Amino acid sequence: MPDFRQLLNALDTHGELLRVSRTVDRQFELPALLKQAEQRRKAILFSSVADSPFPVAGGLLTGGARFATALGRQPAAGYGVEEHRADVSRALAAPLSTIQVDDAPCQQVKAAVAGSNGASVDCDALPVPTCFEGDTGPFLTAAAGISRNPDNGVINAGIYRVLMLGGDRMVVSIGPGSDLLRFLATNRAAGKPTEVAFVIGANPAVLMAAAAKVPAEISELDVAGALIGEPLPVTAAEQLDLPVPADSEFVLETVIEGDEVMPNVMGEFGDLYGGRDGPVARAVALTHRREPVFHTIMAGAGKEHNSLGMIILYAIEPELRESLRSSHPDVTDVCVVFEPPKMGMTGEVRVQLRRGSTVDGEALVRHVLGLRAGGYDLARVLRKVVLVDDDVDVSRSADVTWAINNRALSTDRFIFIDDLPLPGVGLRRGIDTRVAEADYEALQRLVIPGSEAVLLDDYLD
Repeated sequence: MPDFRQLLNALDTHGELLRVSRTVDRQFELPALLKQAEQRRKAILFSSVADSPFPVAGGLLTGGARFATALGRQPAAGYGVEEHRADVSRALAAPLSTIQVDDAPCQQVKAAVAGSNGASVDCDALPVPTCFEGDTGPFLTAAAGISRNPDNGVINAGIYRVLMLGGDRMVVSIGPGSDLLRFLATNRAAGKPTEVAFVIGANPAVLMAAAAKVPAEISELDVAGALIGEPLPVTAAEQLDLPVPADSEFVLETVIEGDEVMPNVMGEFGDLYGGRDGPVARAVALTHRREPVFHTIMAGAGKEHNSLGMIILYAIEPELRESLRSSHPDVTDVCVVFEPPKMGMTGEVRVQLRRGSTVDGEALVRHVLGLRAGGYDLARVLRKVVLVDDDVDVSRSADVTWAINNRALSTDRFIFIDDLPLPGVGLRRGIDTRVAEADYEALQRLVIPGSEAVLLDDYLD
């Protein structure tokens, strides 16, 4: 079964893992080096972190071939967003129930258990980095939070940033659309605490499933099993009524009690700071493997951060393509693009139409922004809609940029919409690059006839 350690070993074997033995500071120094490693398209392992006995790895799950390696797909070359989207879709359609084990690697060392000899759980030895100068403090960034849906008992997993306050206290930053936010509200109304086990260095499929949009009746842990092709081994948490992935490097068991919240700010996807209030949690147990490796994800516009962050948006493009093709017969293709840090968690949709289409541009842009796909109101996650003719490949940013620069030559081609009926949604833009038939000859693209069938590799000596 592919797992976190196998991924590290595979990256090392293939020369994709940088190693740093020099002691580094977890505040700013480690993130600065991790960012540079990602820019070199490398993962990195820090064997010595100041004031912590644990090594740190990052830059691992940066999409494409790395996802393939993590899931045991061969060959990894050529594996991209479409292949991973298809794998996630198949896993959602046919999840595999977890398998319970008793002798779990994640509990080889019981570092601290609340109430044991009157002790509280001290998390300060964990090598949690502070990435940016405006961050409130050090954040867990690669922790999958395991919780239970109080409505149906299904086990849930999501990725949450967690601000470490020192000792056994932390702030869980929960987004407005999160399942955990609903669970918390339900439990509070019933006067019950909310249990969350944060697993660090879990099977990479757990992070992928936790990042996906999963129906409430399906457990992300079952989706993770389907991604790796076999049931995911889990074990009972030490102090919580929750299963946790058995091969995790660390398990931090926490309880959210009462109504205390605290603000927290951290660098986010779009290379900007994001802040919100989050509930305060208390650690009740900390366990880990022997000689564990701590996984951290570079926040902000980091490649690993954004590669995992985009998984939740996978369903938007196929649903939008199907919707537009059924409502607008002239639509021939659709591509939804998110390119952090340029866009953050907002993107653009490119709509290809048959040459000569007379569809009203502004009406089509408004139609797209008024749709819901992949579980999202598109006006919330898209900031731009670009319309192109069918000689422009919507999957190629260079083609679309060419069309904008060479065909959108008058002000009426730029559409500005600021009256969408969604709270908090500001200006959205449309660009209509389609060419009128009378102008086509002057603006046609350069074409080599038959070039698709003439391949250089077939001619090389």
